[in-house]
Amino acid sequence: MKSLIECEPPQLNVPDELVFIISPNGTNGATESDFKKFELTCSGDKPVQWSTNVGSRLIDYQSVHNDSGFYSTIKFTSPSYVLTGYFNCSYIGEEGGDSKSTYIYIDDGRRGFVKYYFRPLTVKVYLGDPMILDCRTSRPDIKVNNIKVNLLNQKQISPLPYKFDPRVGVIVEDLKSFPNQTQIKGIICFNNYSLSDKLTFKPEISLRKPLIENHNGSDYLVGEEIALNCSTYMNEKYKPHFEWTLPNTNAIRVLKEFVNKSLSISTLLIKNASLSDSGQYVCKISALNLFESNVKNIEVKENTAQFVKFTDKNDSTVNKKIVNDGDDFLWDMQFEGYPRNLIYTFYNPYGDLFLHKDKRANVNYIYEEGKLSLSIKKVTAEDFGNYSARLEAPNGSYDENYV
Repeated sequence: MKSLIECEPPQLNVPDELVFIISPNGTNGATESDFKKFELTCSGDKPVQWSTNVGSRLIDYQSVHNDSGFYSTIKFTSPSYVLTGYFNCSYIGEEGGDSKSTYIYIDDGRRGFVKYYFRPLTVKVYLGDPMILDCRTSRPDIKVNNIKVNLLNQKQISPLPYKFDPRVGVIVEDLKSFPNQTQIKGIICFNNYSLSDKLTFKPEISLRKPLIENHNGSDYLVGEEIALNCSTYMNEKYKPHFEWTLPNTNAIRVLKEFVNKSLSISTLLIKNASLSDSGQYVCKISALNLFESNVKNIEVKENTAQFVKFTDKNDSTVNKKIVNDGDDFLWDMQFEGYPRNLIYTFYNPYGDLFLHKDKRANVNYIYEEGKLSLSIKKVTAEDFGNYSARLEAPNGSYDENYV
């Protein structure tokens, strides 16, 4: 057996952080001409690729392969604060594998922030989740030194607690302690680079859409119990309010609620379902003055007699399948039956229930297509003989098939 050749991770020609300060004469750092000579190179034993959160308008890529390995080089056509960001190198086709990255700051003397928006930027966030504002700065020593909040219908500007990382921006962990958080008109970031340097964000706070689940698909029989779970995830500091709307307003319902840290569940139970319980079930959640909902369509049908029947029933003395030693065996059958939770069992030539004992055996049961199949990989002489399949309804009625 050939052993796998392990490759070293890709390598960069620079440390994990670089800071370029551009000035006309290079007094405080580098000139524009010096910066244009800079090359960012990644090398490896296999073809390499770049990924970055920086736009490609001012970037040129070049890849080469020679006797010493694979190389990919980035050259910047012009120094600009917009080039500040991560540059990550990995092997092609191995996303999530070994990689190397560097973060480059570029201060061209124009702005302290990396981004520039002509109008407030909308930031979508779920209630209680951390809010990240892209107030990244063009140098690690440039800080966001003030955050102010404008409220709807109010002129006053309120302070807001936050954390700052020059590579990430402003992180607002939670607005729980902030009054009227859904009435925020804008959040403004200021830095210590320039009094005129500011970015404005407009938070759009919402709730996650709840999920409605049940274990019977969407079909129930008259007299059965309808059980629906409506669930949502939300910061533990908040508690969602659940409200159900049913097609049958006279239905006798039982409601239960369960909370496990950030997961909240409302369970709806309707016993002894009737035809009038068919229709749309709406689960609406609310917190503060925010709302979200989801809909589940349920159909209640008349009770149908349970039955099961193989439509291609065979006699073992007539239905024969020729399989050579070492080949795979496949037995396909068609059936009709009700309800969907039919129970299948298979017996081998020795009269044993063998599915759970033989890892080579596998069963495929597709109720919607009326299909039942048995497969056995790489049969041996000991596998040859008569097999039988039994399909049984919950009331005990059954049918058998042979091969």
